[in-house]
Amino acid sequence: MAGWGTDGLVLAALGCIVHMSECQPLIHGVLAERLQRLDAKENVASRLEDARDLWRGGASFDVVYLDPMFGEHPKTALPAKHMQVLAELASSVDDQEITGLIEQAQAVATSRVVVKRRAAAPALGHPGWSIAGRSVRFDVYST
Repeated sequence: MAGWGTDGLVLAALGCIVHMSECQPLIHGVLAERLQRLDAKENVASRLEDARDLWRGGASFDVVYLDPMFGEHPKTALPAKHMQVLAELASSVDDQEITGLIEQAQAVATSRVVVKRRAAAPALGHPGWSIAGRSVRFDVYST
């Protein structure tokens, strides 16, 4: 769910150690190339690690941030072109799959799990609290 890696790169630039996972092979390849190019220029990507197998390997993390691809856009205006391309390449994840990912993430997170959702989307399960923005919301789950 790393997508193009934008959120992870912002967190890495702020000094966080970021482990990103992307299960779609095409998107993963583009992301790996992007990180390699950025590392050569800015030395930010060197703090990013591929985390595709870390959950199953018993690793633990302070925070797990899930940013699943949103479903159909409810408005007539289309999202930005780079998000349209990402949506075209990514397979959609339904709420039941996201709920399963939240449970898996709670098993490896020591502090919390944060899930990015569309602002009007229903909460999944029982988040401890939410941070609402204009178009998105971040639901925070305790571990």
